[in-house]
This record gives sequence, C-alpha cells and structure tokens, in this order.
Amino acid sequence: ADQLEEAIAVFKPLADAGLILGSITGNHDKRPSIDSGISAMRYICRGLNIEDVGTSVIVQVSLPDSTWNIFAAHGAGGGGTYASKAGKLEKLSLLCPLADLILVGHVHSELNFSAQTFRPNNSGVGVHLRHHYVTGSFQNWGSYAQEHSMIPNRTGSWLFTLTCRDKDKNTPKKLSAEFID
Repeated sequence: ADQLEEAIAVFKPLADAGLILGSITGNHDKRPSIDSGISAMRYICRGLNIEDVGTSVIVQVSLPDSTWNIFAAHGAGGGGTYASKAGKLEKLSLLCPLADLILVGHVHSELNFSAQTFRPNNSGVGVHLRHHYVTGSFQNWGSYAQEHSMIPNRTGSWLFTLTCRDKDKNTPKKLSAEFID
C-alpha cells in the first residue's frame, strides 16, 4: 500500500495539470492483482483521477492545423536482441495502421525508428512518416533485468514534443523526442 500511495504522490502534480491522459496496464502491475484480487493500477488511477485504459489505447491529439494519431500498448515478448524488439514494435504497429506515433513498453529498452508508408490524402496517395518508440525502462541491471538476462540499458523514458503544420511555410507536422535519464 505504501508503494501505491508513493506512486500517486509522485504523479499527482502531473495528473492535476492534465499531463497524464491515462495509464496502460502491464504484466508487472497484474501480478499483485492475481495474489490479492485488488488491481494496483486501478487503485493508482483512482488516486490520480485518470482512466485505466487497459493494455492498449488509441489517442487522437488535435493541435492547430494538425492531428496526431497515437497508438500506445504495453506489448508482450520481444526477445533479447534489439532486432527482435524492433520487429515486435513494427508488428504491433500493424494493429493501428493510421497511427503517426507508436509507443510500446514491456521490452525494457531505449529504442526508436521511423518508417515511411503510403496513405491516402486530399490529392491522392502520399508518403506518410510513422514514428516507433519503445518507451524506456526503469529496471536497473542487478535486478529483474539481470535475472532475465536482458541487455543492460540506460534507464529513463522519452519526452515528446508534437508540433503542428505551418501552412504559410508549407512545413509538415514534426515530432521531437529526447530520452530523459
């Protein structure tokens, strides 16, 4: 219970500022639920007054002159190499082919790539850039990561800045990402 209250205290200022849209449930938060019958994630979400969206969610963020379609999922599997983790991320992105930004957790890595696809637009079909990110990890080597023979990784997560189109300069929307340790 103390850890749950601590999590609420840490994230409460962000939730109160409207900076947390919801929470995705993963395999680690499900373990206490199995043992106790109480959902730790649901308890935290209630304390933050945010939605527990389950294991995946599609969010549409509207900015002046542009919209971002974001698909986020906890994910599963992934393997021990970056190639297998990237493949899992790419495969997961097929669930939401119109997403601009695809986010996945579970694999405890700092990994990202962009890929172009074709998408219908007002003038026919155009090339569309999709951004894929593994959201990071907070598992230090010497703990769960070492027990499961994971590649040692930098701990932290991504900070994203979404920008809208500048119609006067004919510039497309842009994504900036910074990994925060």
